[in-house]
Amino acid sequence: MGERYTKKDAEACFKRLANFFGKETDCWEKKDDTYVSKVGCWKLSYNPTYGGCLIEEIANEDGATDPVFTYRRYPPNEFCEMTRIIEKAIKYWEKNKKK
Repeated sequence: MGERYTKKDAEACFKRLANFFGKETDCWEKKDDTYVSKVGCWKLSYNPTYGGCLIEEIANEDGATDPVFTYRRYPPNEFCEMTRIIEKAIKYWEKNKKK
């Protein structure tokens, strides 16, 4: 049997991937008396009822989001595997691209 992953594991995988891409993950800031979202910031949407984890990017100051890589949600174990595959694929491509 494989190891059981939790929301906490998925959050750690998400933060590592966001850092890999240089993306901010603290998506809200206070301006005057209200909070506005940081456009371009990534957030992890986690909803186990609908399948699990999805990475979203903030699209405007009101907090609208767009999925970054896919519209499909993944359970935490598959999500973490997906984040590692993305990182490894980019590192491999960068190492082997023609100069």
